[in-house]
Amino acid sequence: MTKIISLAKAFLKITWRDRSSVFWLIVFPPLIMVVLSLIFSSFDNPETFSFKVVLLKGSSGKSSQAIEKTLKEISESEGESKILDLKIKDFDEGTLKEEVEKLKESKINAVVVIPPDFDARFDAWTENVMRSSQATPPEIKVYYLKERLSSKTAAEIVKSIVKGINNSLAKQANIPLRNFSLKEEFLGNTRTIKYKDYLYPAIIIFAFLSISLFGITQEVTELRSKQILKRLHLAPLTPFELFISFNASRVILMLIEFAVVSALAILVLKVSVNPFHPALLAYSALSAATFISLAFMLASLVENVQQATVVANIVLQVFQFLGGLYFDVFHLPLFLKWIVYANPVTYLVSGVRESLGILETPYPYYLSYIVPLIWIAISVLIASKYFRWVKEQ
Repeated sequence: MTKIISLAKAFLKITWRDRSSVFWLIVFPPLIMVVLSLIFSSFDNPETFSFKVVLLKGSSGKSSQAIEKTLKEISESEGESKILDLKIKDFDEGTLKEEVEKLKESKINAVVVIPPDFDARFDAWTENVMRSSQATPPEIKVYYLKERLSSKTAAEIVKSIVKGINNSLAKQANIPLRNFSLKEEFLGNTRTIKYKDYLYPAIIIFAFLSISLFGITQEVTELRSKQILKRLHLAPLTPFELFISFNASRVILMLIEFAVVSALAILVLKVSVNPFHPALLAYSALSAATFISLAFMLASLVENVQQATVVANIVLQVFQFLGGLYFDVFHLPLFLKWIVYANPVTYLVSGVRESLGILETPYPYYLSYIVPLIWIAISVLIASKYFRWVKEQ
């Protein structure tokens, strides 16, 4: 144990003496958190959560007018109570197609359609419901993107409003409502989502990824090229002791970075996320295991420092920008989306955000830990077969 502790300290000193390593591994992640928080501070404004909704009218009867009037009143409210930014247009297939395209491009959050036969169907329903409990009420069509939280939330708000209107109209028609009670629904987070809350767990994951790629893949390759590891290998040390001591030094760097980022986030940026939340700690541990395994796998495949530097930079850029660390990536074109869904960062950051109540995952939640575990298994298998502390002659 003494040898492991001493060697871990030695590896830490090697990293600490390199000023560029200290900057990129320790200083840069909290710096980028502060910069991005300042740039996107407008994300904290409640007006950001005024959802853009387009109402397409295909009918102009009494029931349709009641729905239109209610949505319009909500959209015309002032201050923080304004949740809908409503535009009203006449319905036709061409207009519907145009608005759906805008929805796909994230220009709007939802499209609400009052079908041309809505009023006729509503009148028929009010006549038939007294005679048959199986009578089907008319429907309002709501188009939204399931994988996008803002679109899904806007749709849920509209659905809830329309349910209330339908119940009101049914009461006015003296229709018994034993089969048509309004169900209360959760329409989003109980607190305002702030970009700094959204960013904080992502920066921790980014920091762990940087430490792994440059503190393991690049550094191990450099120590191997300089034959420093060869000398250690000749010392009275087992490969297991060497492995544990080196990884202990990397974990210590991660703990230092976790503390620095968290202190800055809590004391300076005033994020509302608890740094000791079990989900944040669990996903931080899973991230560390995933990236350390990945880093050793890459170190086993590269031949020299130049290759290690190039590979580490490519992996870092692809993983961070196509992993959803800083912005939504689930609406990207298909030729990029496959990288998003193969990327372990995607599941780590989305999983921790859902666990913290920041943002919902657009996929089954269990994938948030299954996919990183698959990456760990594959990385360990490849590294165990090809990794060498000493460069083969």
